[in-house]
Order: sequence, then structure tokens, then C-alpha cells
Amino acid sequence: MSIDAFEHVSTMGDLSRDTCLEIRLLRIWLDRNIIRSTAGRPGRGRDIQFSFRDRLTALILANLRRAGLELSIVERCSAVLYGSDWKGRPILAIVAGDPQLMSREAFAAICAMPVPVSGIDIVGAATALRAKIEIEAAKAAIKSQSASEIAASN
Repeated sequence: MSIDAFEHVSTMGDLSRDTCLEIRLLRIWLDRNIIRSTAGRPGRGRDIQFSFRDRLTALILANLRRAGLELSIVERCSAVLYGSDWKGRPILAIVAGDPQLMSREAFAAICAMPVPVSGIDIVGAATALRAKIEIEAAKAAIKSQSASEIAASN
């Protein structure tokens, strides 16, 4: 699955639900450029819109922060994630505090070395997030259809 091929626009509320972070903190992260809106900022009075990749990046960064990584490392991870196309390097690895994208093979080789390393499978995270979004859409459609059927029967 190509991460950029899944077209879905999300709101700050969606990011908050996914990451379990308050909207206030997400706005701070947005102001500090830790997360970004590559889907564009809509007009005044409307919520900021995020692409699927933005939403996935926010989820990854929130999980890293929740796992205890210092904010400075999370910020560097953000720069790596937004600065790359991710193709052929589906693992975000943090090797001795230095974030980098790499192949599964390179990650396996580094894990065998005596250095502190952790990693996130970006493609796996994308697949899980896409499934969650599709389930939410199906539930909303069923709820809408049920409401229409109830209204029609009255």
C-alpha cells in the first residue's frame, strides 16, 4: 500500500482521538512545526485539515513521546518523517538518539549491534490507521442509513 495513495482528509479532532493528545497540545505542536498540515489550511473559522500522511505522522510522534522519548528527539523524528518520501525505507529507527529511515534489512542489522535502537514500522502503522478510518466510515454510513430508515417509517 502506498501511504500517499490513500486520500483522506482529517481534522484536529481526528488527530486528538488517534493520538490521545488534547487539541491544545496538538495546536502547540503545529505552531512548533512538529506536526504539519500538508492538506492546506481552510478558511477562517474552520478546522485545520490534515492529509492521511499528516495524521499518521502525528500518531507516530505521539506514540514516541508517550514511550518516553525527549521532545527534542520527537522533533528530529518529525523532521525526518516530513523530509522524506519513505519509499523503500519503511522503518523509522532511532539509533543512539538519532532518527533515520531505513529498510527492514538495515534495521535488523543494526539491532544486532551493541547500540541503543528502537523502531516503528511505518507501513504497519499506516495499514492499521487506514483500517480504523475505513471502519469509522462504515459505522457512520450504517448509522446514517438507520436514521434515514427510521425517519422514512414515521
